[in-house]
Parts: sequence; C-alpha cells; structure tokens
Amino acid sequence: MGDSEGDRAQWVKRVKDLEQERLFHNYRDKTEKLKMKLNEGLSAARTVLKQYQDLLTTAKSLQEMLEKSFAQALDRAVPPLEKMLTEVYQRLTRQPSYDLVKL
Repeated sequence: MGDSEGDRAQWVKRVKDLEQERLFHNYRDKTEKLKMKLNEGLSAARTVLKQYQDLLTTAKSLQEMLEKSFAQALDRAVPPLEKMLTEVYQRLTRQPSYDLVKL
C-alpha cells in the first residue's frame, strides 16, 4: 500500500507540473498574440508619425527658404531706401552733413 501512495503522489506531482507547464505555454501564446496585435495596431500610428515627421521636415525647409528670400529682399531694398532717406533728410534739414543715412 505504501508503494501505491508513493506512486499516486508522484502522479499528482507530475499532473501538477504538466498543468503548470500548460498554463505557462498558454500564457506565453497569449502574450505573443497580444504583441502581434499591438504591433499591428501601432503600424498605423507609426505611419502617421512618419508622415508628421516628413511634414515637419518640409515645413522647416520652407521656413528656411522663406527666411533666406526675405533676407535677400531686404538686402536689395535697403540701399534704395537709404538713398531715399538721405535725400529726405538733406531736404528737410538742408544740411549736407550726412552723405548717406544708413539703416
């Protein structure tokens, strides 16, 4: 009878061990499925993020081009404005003391 009790205890332990292993594998499989779903769900977000980053890059390039064009336009406009201001100053003050008013 002692042997049958020992055998039974051994079988109970094996069944518990197998049950634990089955639970582990089920948990691992569920975890993998969740990871796959999460990656699928995030792919749309990653696409939107990539588009947003491209938009930011384009906007930054446009800003730099506009700033450069604005600076060039100012550089072209300043000499005639300086000349006009000099003429106005000389007419208003009737003093030729300033050859050129600088901006």
